[in-house]
Amino acid sequence: VAPQTLLPVFDSVSDEDFVRGGYVIGPEYDKPDLVIMAAGAEVYTAIQAAGSVRAEYPDIKVQVSAVSYLNLITSDSSGHRALMNRLAPYAVPLLRLAGLSPDALGISRGPQELTCATRRLTQSCSRDELSCDQGYDLPTVITAAQRLLAI
Repeated sequence: VAPQTLLPVFDSVSDEDFVRGGYVIGPEYDKPDLVIMAAGAEVYTAIQAAGSVRAEYPDIKVQVSAVSYLNLITSDSSGHRALMNRLAPYAVPLLRLAGLSPDALGISRGPQELTCATRRLTQSCSRDELSCDQGYDLPTVITAAQRLLAI
């Protein structure tokens, strides 16, 4: 199975956003109630979790931020810092889904954070294999989001 057939394509994401290092998928808020940040195949799980939380709690603003350049998180570039502040504003609860080690998506950006990390790399697998191999599944991610939101 070709990798591009495993996950949805997002027409709203420009090549420029991807090259810049990160982008928001779906609604973007000045002050979201929760940011779910992911990279690679974990973006799909982030989108599913955000949709579930939004469906159950329509007044809660959940933003999905995707990182395409993992060094973005620790970069000293002013452009990268500004982008990171857009993707994960300070003091907003942050749920990170990492297909790498737990610290793959950066250092702490506030007091309310959780990281769901995989047991091993998830580069070449199907959607079903991915959900089994992640070390977490969609219900776990939704529960983590609810915990961060205190709901």
